[in-house]
Amino acid sequence: MIDKTTPQEAVKAIFGCRQDAIAVNAVLIFVGELEEYRKLFGKRVSWFKGWVKGFTGVPKGCGQPVTVIKTTQFFVPDCAYFLRFTPCRNLVYSGAIGGLMAAEIGDIIVPDSAYVGEGFSQYFSQRKEAIASRRLTSALRKELEGDGAAIGGRIFTTSAFCAETEFALRLMEKRGFTGIDMETSAVFTLGNKFGINVAAAHFVSDLPAKESFAIPPSRQEKKRIEKAKKIIRERTTALLGTYRG
Repeated sequence: MIDKTTPQEAVKAIFGCRQDAIAVNAVLIFVGELEEYRKLFGKRVSWFKGWVKGFTGVPKGCGQPVTVIKTTQFFVPDCAYFLRFTPCRNLVYSGAIGGLMAAEIGDIIVPDSAYVGEGFSQYFSQRKEAIASRRLTSALRKELEGDGAAIGGRIFTTSAFCAETEFALRLMEKRGFTGIDMETSAVFTLGNKFGINVAAAHFVSDLPAKESFAIPPSRQEKKRIEKAKKIIRERTTALLGTYRG
């Protein structure tokens, strides 16, 4: 049972390392390859592997160590939960998101908040709106300015893919949601509960209110997605490599 496991044991099992092997600043991903992040770091990094995999090192041209963690989509909230037992206090979560309203494939969304439409958050809070760290989110948007403005506002997080019906998506757009995903509100909720500053930077991978999820992106859309992923990867690493929140 989880309440009989010590923080040291939990971190060793989940991350495969000591608690102090995780830096104060971290990136959490489920899309993309760790090796692409590794290219942005200096020669020496410390790899770890437990239930999830990652490394800690200092990005090139920066002075602050950063930890990069890759997990599966459905383990994202649990992974964020166990970071509470490490030195991590500033976390950027990056993943894919369905774009709503005026969003286009390949856009970048940096949300201010996420509506809680998933079940994970109920174990920690009864609030229906999970708020991102204002300071970290503002710094992240500023870092992205040179690559075009990131979309802000509210997103909707659901744990049910089948909930993305035309009626529901139109209602979300009517209420001003700029995107829909399956993890962010849980990560924000955990950050607020356990004192971790959390922001998110997502690339728009599809447009669920405009087309069928079964339609694959065009060649041009794939290029836009890869460009957005590269921008997020480079800018979040650069930010956290100097950030003292």
